Amino acid sequence: MQGNLTIIYKDVKYANIKVRPSLEVVVTVPLGTESSKVDDIIQKRSNWIKKQLTYFNDRQHHVKEYVSGESFQFLGKDYRLKIIHSNEERVKLSGGYLQVWVKIGTDCDAKKRLVEEWLKDKAKFHFSKVLNKYSKLVGVGIDKFSIRYMKTRWGSCNPKKSYININIELIKKSLDLIEYVVLHELTHLVHYNHTAEFYGFMTLYMPNWKIRKNKLENT
Repeated sequence: MQGNLTIIYKDVKYANIKVRPSLEVVVTVPLGTESSKVDDIIQKRSNWIKKQLTYFNDRQHHVKEYVSGESFQFLGKDYRLKIIHSNEERVKLSGGYLQVWVKIGTDCDAKKRLVEEWLKDKAKFHFSKVLNKYSKLVGVGIDKFSIRYMKTRWGSCNPKKSYININIELIKKSLDLIEYVVLHELTHLVHYNHTAEFYGFMTLYMPNWKIRKNKLENT
């Protein structure tokens, strides 16, 4: 396993592993955890850690040029970028392609902004739809939700203010994984920490949440 390894002993009930875009692997374990137990925890998650390191390493070394043929993900599917010269500017999914209409001579940054604006509009639509569905299902209201880029989390929340934030990158994942993240954050508005009650609440409304979580961590 490559990457910088940091082990944090903290007053928590469960061990947690995060892989950051900087290729740092952060392992947080309960106070008093023996080193051999820490090694076991890392070994059990070694395949996932390697996949995450590979993913972030590839992102560091591959910068999109926004030219025809490049691959883009949307709602769990891969699409090929197709640049179409036109007097108008718009983006559309069609037949396995992410079609981008731009004027001749449009530079990479302009095409990037156009695609990112389209992705954010789509994210607002799909995230809002899922939030409305699950907030009604579990009987938990939210005062505000925002979409932004987050380096290490798919979502976050502020239980005191009933705010939820969702990572724009999540729009690249399939709908079932979006639902998992949304329910996870809604559950935090009821149960602040990852307690038995928290996981019981998750299981009540999404019996297969562990499968979805594993899928999210490994794609």
